[in-house]
Formats: sequence, structure tokens, C-alpha cells
Amino acid sequence: MNDSISRGNELYKKGEYEEAVKAFQEILQSDTTNIAALIGMGKALREVVIKKVNERGVVRLPPKKTWHELDEPEGAIVRCYERVKELVPEKSIKLISLKMEKEESDTPINDAMNFFGTLPKDIEEAEGLFKKEKKL
Repeated sequence: MNDSISRGNELYKKGEYEEAVKAFQEILQSDTTNIAALIGMGKALREVVIKKVNERGVVRLPPKKTWHELDEPEGAIVRCYERVKELVPEKSIKLISLKMEKEESDTPINDAMNFFGTLPKDIEEAEGLFKKEKKL
């Protein structure tokens, strides 16, 4: 498993972000709570999104709509967000989703990019909260 994390980190350093995502994805298929893989995946996905957006131009979320009010995925950002949802434990996504629902976005891509920048921290925070809940 550490080999896959090392491989993912090396690919990330080389700028091969999509390959890095695949390396981290391999880990997450068997261990969905591996923090190192989640952080690596978040960083690599962020770079993939930036690349896709640069290729296609600016992607904006519709004014005054949250992620969950979108009728169809709009642009690379939402597609990557949906992919993260597939890989991250459902309980963590629920907590992150609650945070996202409170944040309306009518600004350019930077708000969405901030989401990917904080995703690993949010996941770690969510996991911590659920561990505390289990102890009570």
C-alpha cells in the first residue's frame, strides 16, 4: 500500500495528475479511509480540475445554486466532485455536503477550487467526528 502512495506522490510531482489519481484510487478501493490516499487524491483531483478548466475556459456554478441544486453535472469541477463522492465514505460525504449546502456560490471557479483544497481536511474532520460519536 505504501508503494502505491509513493507511486502516486511521484506521479503527482512529475505533473502526471490523472495517473496519480488512478494510483490513489487503487488504494481507496480497498481502504476507503486511508488519509494519505485521500489527501493525495484531493490534491491530484484539484490539479486535474485546473487543467480541464484551463482547456475548456472558465466554469461557473449557476448563480445562487449549491452543488445539490444542480440538475446536471456542470463542467469538470462537478464531475470530479461526483467522483470524490464515489470514493469517499458516505458518512464523510454527508458531513461535507452539509457544509457545502450552506455555501451559495455565484463567484468564479475559485470557490469551487477552494472546496478541493479543503477536501482532505474536511474528510479528516468528518472521520474524527464520527469516531467521537461512536465512543459516546
